[in-house]
Amino acid sequence: MTYVKNRNNLSEKTTQRKGHAAACAVLLLGNLLAPMAIADDGRLCYSKTDVNCDWIVDGQDLSMLLGAWGQSNTSLDLNRDCIVNGGDLAMMLGTWGALPEIPEWEDMTFENEAVSLCIEGGSFNAIVTGDIVREPGTSVVEGSVHVDLGGGAVTEISFSGESVLLRAGDDAISFSSGNTSDTFNVNGSVVPIDDVVNELYTDMLNHEFSPAEWGAKSQMLIGLTMLHEVELFAQNVMVINVEVPPGAGGNGGPPWWCIAACIAAAAAVAGMMAAMTGGCAGLCTAGSVVSFGTLLIPCAALVGFCVAVATGSTLSAFQFVKAYWGN
Repeated sequence: MTYVKNRNNLSEKTTQRKGHAAACAVLLLGNLLAPMAIADDGRLCYSKTDVNCDWIVDGQDLSMLLGAWGQSNTSLDLNRDCIVNGGDLAMMLGTWGALPEIPEWEDMTFENEAVSLCIEGGSFNAIVTGDIVREPGTSVVEGSVHVDLGGGAVTEISFSGESVLLRAGDDAISFSSGNTSDTFNVNGSVVPIDDVVNELYTDMLNHEFSPAEWGAKSQMLIGLTMLHEVELFAQNVMVINVEVPPGAGGNGGPPWWCIAACIAAAAAVAGMMAAMTGGCAGLCTAGSVVSFGTLLIPCAALVGFCVAVATGSTLSAFQFVKAYWGN
């Protein structure tokens, strides 16, 4: 994989095996520095405002933004306020021109960081507080964050080495690097990830955008999703994914941040399916990409998954996310 500075300068910045970024089975992206995806020529995209992934924010990106003006469900809602308008235009103009090089890891301190995620015209909102640090050059991360989802719903997320622990009340979910199964540990028992994602789907159907009325497991999943919407966390996920060698997750399995990204994306996909009101074709803008937590999925793939579920296929959002990214 080759990283370049802009479309006019295709000289190599850093070259790694493609498996380097795909070691987790997914390609990652973030929120304001979002989509970390691979362009047709192998270049890395990491800025949401670079809509067409050519390493420069220019008139082509502006044209696509204006074409989605007034829409509520599109990847061009750059600031996550559920409508493409002047706020998104300002954000694009603020990054106008050639993009900078990929940043380095920054240790994180969040003090009442407000984040939101728009799904089907509604939104989740959270306040994130805590600290996360990384042992330089490794996949070892330490720290914890408090994700306040409102109404008394709180998810605590702890990082220890290469393990992640989610807590809500007396319930806990945990997973670690190297896990090649599609399961995690829930209150001491091994449970398929999709089983818990489907619980979130049901909670969303019954209580919509009110996590305080959901079960604890659903709260933990949406809490993890909201953490992936924090700009600096998303940026650091991108950085560590580039820097850490393939197979660093142990036993050749995916590292913790890739498992977390898939879980977060699956939760958001399930939420979108539950909130859908206009049919599968209305989920997103044709030809666009849609971001969930830290994953970028083409609209066509998302609509295809929706149609399959609507015609009787099992709602396996986690499997969909993994399968789409080639795992």
